[in-house]
Amino acid sequence: MKTKITLKTVLLLLWIGMVNTAMGQYTAGAGSFDGVWAGVLKNSSGSKSTVLLKINGGSTVRYMYNEDTDKFEPSSFEKQSSMLLGNNFIFTWMNKGGVWSETQTHMISYLKPKSLYCRLIRQVTNAQEDEDNPGINNEWSTTFEGLLEHFSSMAEFERAMAN
Repeated sequence: MKTKITLKTVLLLLWIGMVNTAMGQYTAGAGSFDGVWAGVLKNSSGSKSTVLLKINGGSTVRYMYNEDTDKFEPSSFEKQSSMLLGNNFIFTWMNKGGVWSETQTHMISYLKPKSLYCRLIRQVTNAQEDEDNPGINNEWSTTFEGLLEHFSSMAEFERAMAN
């Protein structure tokens, strides 16, 4: 038995494939990452990390909670950079102290309007010797992940936190 496939059938199948693909994925535009993004990320052991980022035109500011002032305040790092391409955004910062250095990289994916997925890698190296590995600096790292919610401004975020 021969099956006859017409041009009309082929075009219909191609159109269905394109529609299903387009409906299944959102595409980030130039300003899709702009705004204030906040969420609580978790690692495999259940530890949590609150992430608050303000992104504007590809530039990023990370806010950290200050227990003394009971507010989120902008951080300043020795080195930081942001990169954006398609549905992916990366923000990395680096600091160092007397005997330690730390790097945090936020790998962010655009899921849909007002929703980002973030994987945060935190890497810390201390100049002191690792007790379990003689001759090697003591280092540790952890990975957190979760959703970030969009706020149009810091004021909107602060109102949401007050409720």
